[in-house]
Amino acid sequence: MATTSRSAFTQCVGYLITSVGPFGFGVLDGLTGGWTLPLLALCAVVVVQAVAGCLAVRPRYVEDELPPQPAVGAKR
Repeated sequence: MATTSRSAFTQCVGYLITSVGPFGFGVLDGLTGGWTLPLLALCAVVVVQAVAGCLAVRPRYVEDELPPQPAVGAKR
């Protein structure tokens, strides 16, 4: 269940970033009159995404980070 929730959240955030990106870079181009600043901003975004990607692929499972649940039918 936790993995499904995280996957759904990640997909929603990814689509949000994807939809805002082209518009934002177009606005930067219009404001600056050239592509230098938008391309520098793109490079900064790539660096941030590369770091986030390296952190995301660490070998771990969401279920391992959750507190242990008592077994069904176990006495307390």
